Amino acid sequence: MPASTKVLKVEFRGPADELLADCEAANKPMVAFFTIRHPRRQAELWRQSRSRLEVEQGIAWLRGAGAEWCAGMIERVGPQFGRWATNAAPGNSWHQWALALDSYALVDGRISWDTVPGQVGGPGDAFYRFYAERAEALGLTPMGPAIGDWVHVQGRPESAPSRVMSWPEIDAEMRRRFGS
Repeated sequence: MPASTKVLKVEFRGPADELLADCEAANKPMVAFFTIRHPRRQAELWRQSRSRLEVEQGIAWLRGAGAEWCAGMIERVGPQFGRWATNAAPGNSWHQWALALDSYALVDGRISWDTVPGQVGGPGDAFYRFYAERAEALGLTPMGPAIGDWVHVQGRPESAPSRVMSWPEIDAEMRRRFGS
């Protein structure tokens, strides 16, 4: 089931909906699978591809930066296992701010993840590249061309909230929005 764009901030929702409609109209449908993401899920994704040492170092770093709540979220989710998913700790993804959209390509009714950074991929490649081009034309920031995260589009040009806010500010806002 597609993720709802209704939960996105209104200033991002309009262009995000237009982006998905443009992809559909061009016969390159993209389906939203992540919009707003709870810091708990962000912590799981961040933690899943890191060693115990990397996790402990990340938690200590966040605490030292004044992000006790975000550090605690990583601890609370416990061990996670899987392939790499994100470099963004809880609070440091625009998903937590309702300013990001992740979508997959739907090629002939099947999900396609076929885009490889720096080269042409499989059947979904043209879909992801169109998605990125349209996003940019709509004033959004696609992360495919920059870092190879072809599914991700955001409403801010800064790569992460920590580029425009301090960690204590991020931490306080995450606690306010998502509770204890």
